[in-house]
Amino acid sequence: MSSKSALLETDSLTKRYGRFVAVSDLSISFYDNEICAIIGPNGAGKTTLFNLITGGTSSSDGRVIFNGTDITDLDPHEIAREGLIRSFQITNVFEDLTVSENLQVALLSNRTQFDVWNKINKMDSVSERSIEILERVGLAEQRDKPASQLGHGDQRMLELAVTLGKEPDMLLLDEPSSGMSSAETAEMVDIIGNIGEDIPVVLVEHKMGLVKSVADRLLVLHNGELLAEGDPETVRNNEQVQRVYLNSSPE
Repeated sequence: MSSKSALLETDSLTKRYGRFVAVSDLSISFYDNEICAIIGPNGAGKTTLFNLITGGTSSSDGRVIFNGTDITDLDPHEIAREGLIRSFQITNVFEDLTVSENLQVALLSNRTQFDVWNKINKMDSVSERSIEILERVGLAEQRDKPASQLGHGDQRMLELAVTLGKEPDMLLLDEPSSGMSSAETAEMVDIIGNIGEDIPVVLVEHKMGLVKSVADRLLVLHNGELLAEGDPETVRNNEQVQRVYLNSSPE
């Protein structure tokens, strides 16, 4: 990995809350053409790291570099404009809109200008792209259904579709399978794997079956520090990881 140029990297990234250090001096890299999973026990600093990277939390020290640009002090919407798009653990969709309308809102948000007199459904490029994305996440047949009528798993898929509608250069997924059944999780594994073929993905996930199935590389956090990294088999056999994480979290 060292010979490759990082698309996203943190440089001595640190977050303190008084005396408590949630993220400690993290210098890590994420690359194009890979799916990278961040794992670790509760309180390891995973979500804090995501918040620091995407502007939801300000850092105490260090920097975040994305695609050669220092994004450390940018607001979340500015970071999203740079192409770094994040989903959240809690599902967040417009329940009163249809599946298709939710996605069209995301697609239109990428445009700096559009004709307010032109109905959304007359914008052929938006409609076509909407169908492409919904087919990718298995929701094309439900495109006219209000989001409120979707089951939890399908709402999670819709949120993933919305993040794709924002045309990410890199996608950050926070617990993408949260609350999903085993069958829904298996479907999510397939979809993330498909997305990862053309968009680099970084995900935080507790379900080790999903992680091992989809991730090219794992980063293991413990007490806000990087404990280990490598392919799933290398990490699985790491004695420190087994001691502080895998043995205490059999998911």
